[in-house]
Amino acid sequence: SVCTNPPTANAGVDKSICYNATASITGSIGGAATSLTWSGGSGTYSPNTTTASITYTPSASEVAAGTARLILTANDPDGSGPCVAATDTMIITIINLPSVGTIAGPTSVCKNQTSVIYSVASQTGVSYAWTVPTGVTITAGQGTNSITTTWGASAVSGNVGISVSNSCGTTTGSLGVTVGSAPTTPTVTGSSSVCLNQTGVVYSVTAQTGVTYTWTVPTGVTITAGQGTNSITTTWGASAVSGNVGISLTNSCG
Repeated sequence: SVCTNPPTANAGVDKSICYNATASITGSIGGAATSLTWSGGSGTYSPNTTTASITYTPSASEVAAGTARLILTANDPDGSGPCVAATDTMIITIINLPSVGTIAGPTSVCKNQTSVIYSVASQTGVSYAWTVPTGVTITAGQGTNSITTTWGASAVSGNVGISVSNSCGTTTGSLGVTVGSAPTTPTVTGSSSVCLNQTGVVYSVTAQTGVTYTWTVPTGVTITAGQGTNSITTTWGASAVSGNVGISLTNSCG
């Protein structure tokens, strides 16, 4: 025999919701069907699973997976007869907050340093907004997942920040960056007049952190202690000549 009035089920059009929202769904049945049942999802159906119009709250696992699959079943109206139950499926796409992940880029820079790049992993369907410390200029890439920056003479230490947004909200992240400068020009203190064969003559500069010191002395003069530090002890031998006691200070910025 033939089912002359087969049941039908319509779960509705697939939809998208935010991670913290519920889905309002209205299904329908037709033909000879007299009742319906919702199933498939691991979340909560309100008021129940046997009402056409429901509010569905996705479970934590569905939110994490980004999808929920609901099935609407229209009942078999004639039991062992020729008709059979009908089903239809709705897919709910769950949009989560975007992730920031790790901001890639140097955490130590120098004043007047150019072409310093910071980036995060690229994502679809999001917008990017970067912030930088005072004295820093974004020269390219604002609005994308990668920026190029110039750290000017007035740049200060601070955070390179990013806000990543989609239709469901915004996530922020930051990376602390320390700004360094070239060593300041030192003033050498010590005797400007010495005698041949004079020993224990000390020259020094004010100590600076994070720098290396390289001293130079005239011909006939020996550095007996302190090379590589901010203070040296010298001996002016019998062949010593007049000249400059010099120093070079170097760090990662100059």
